[in-house]
Amino acid sequence: MRRLLIILLALVLSACQGGAATYSPTPKPSVQSSAPLALPPAPTPEPLTTHSPTNASTQSGWTRITTADGLPSNDLLTVATANIVPTGIEPPCIVADSPMGQSVWVGTHGAGLGYWDGARWNTVTTTTPDTRLASNTVQAIFVLPRGRVMIGTDQGLSTFCPLKPPSWEFRVGWNTPRSSTQAIYLVGATHFFGHPDGTRAMYQTSLNRLFTTADGLGANDTRAIVGDASISRAWVGTFGGGIGVFSVGNTATRLRSMLTTANSGLPNNYVTSLARETSGVLWIGYAPDPAGGRAGGVSRYDEPAPEASRWQHFSATSGNLPSEDVRALAVDRDGDLWVGTATGLARRAAATGAWTRYTVETTGGGLGSNVISAIAVAPDGTRWFSTRGGGLTRLVGSPPPPVTQTPGPSVTTQPTRTTTATIWASQTPTLTSTPTASATATSTPTPPLVRYPLYLPHLSRAKTS
Repeated sequence: MRRLLIILLALVLSACQGGAATYSPTPKPSVQSSAPLALPPAPTPEPLTTHSPTNASTQSGWTRITTADGLPSNDLLTVATANIVPTGIEPPCIVADSPMGQSVWVGTHGAGLGYWDGARWNTVTTTTPDTRLASNTVQAIFVLPRGRVMIGTDQGLSTFCPLKPPSWEFRVGWNTPRSSTQAIYLVGATHFFGHPDGTRAMYQTSLNRLFTTADGLGANDTRAIVGDASISRAWVGTFGGGIGVFSVGNTATRLRSMLTTANSGLPNNYVTSLARETSGVLWIGYAPDPAGGRAGGVSRYDEPAPEASRWQHFSATSGNLPSEDVRALAVDRDGDLWVGTATGLARRAAATGAWTRYTVETTGGGLGSNVISAIAVAPDGTRWFSTRGGGLTRLVGSPPPPVTQTPGPSVTTQPTRTTTATIWASQTPTLTSTPTASATATSTPTPPLVRYPLYLPHLSRAKTS
């Protein structure tokens, strides 16, 4: 029995060592494919347009900016740039080292307000939600040293403060037949506003006075203002009455005198633009006198100079200007004078006194139109030119020599009006109205009067145009 058990055990062991199959785990198939793994495509960044203000430091020469680049319209009435200071009485509305610190602002005829915020162009109209723009026809823009933007329209004044709610405010309570605002300037802590009905001086709540011909102003139609806080003085250009000289003392602001063709070297009383050099030299632009036949052009007034050399005059007939109809003036950081006219642009070099003229043709299309409506100089020295019908032009660095090729027909006449508004006429220096239907925005009821405190910063360096 024992022997039988031993034999059976031997047979079992033999079967296990010889006939049984061994187990090998089958490896999992590799997760691979002949085709690459399909991933969502990476978003392609939007190409930066060569017309963008962010290229101002690297792209020199003339650059034209139009509706294709984001402008609300190519028919521009004014342009302004921010020049922010880090301190002041008013809380900041724009931070100097933020993208908005390099903002550029344009006013259009009937298409609202446009501004560059450091990344893109934005448009604001009367129908834009959460805004209080008085009108879509923006005639004057002034950026205060702390960033509050004063926006003068043909139907009142709006202000914009990006960092301080309510960011938009609207004021129309001027107590005049028309609230149209054509010019804005800050002298010390006193605001000056130019209206068709007179010159307004405002200081907080203690001064809100409209100066008219009854107070000695040569004409009520105020189109240009420039000032100097260091000597507490403002010069106000009127259309038909010469220049009013104001002493500025907050509550004691008064009209000191008038400069006219009768008592000074002024060749023309129809003043359209003013600019002032840091040296104190005053530049004056005129439209041709529609009544007396006097020519327009530009005057240089150096008050401290001897009487024989106090006044100098420059005109189209002498070859200095493209036209006698001067629309805008500005002095850049090099001291060069820029003159915008109805048929082109002119520059007077401070170093030599030589004049150079520029048009659509001689800038290779850098100017989109020969009708220059306003000029602004940014803190970095960039010059901005707004045009009627040709959009906005930027000039960085020294202007290239004029070219001779003709890129296309010059735009020297005003485009067809599409809105009902009081506007600058193209050929005559008077204000006209065009009763055509609006094609840009549906008008909204005038918002109620909202009184707001005027936060008044210390004057730094305001826009000279």
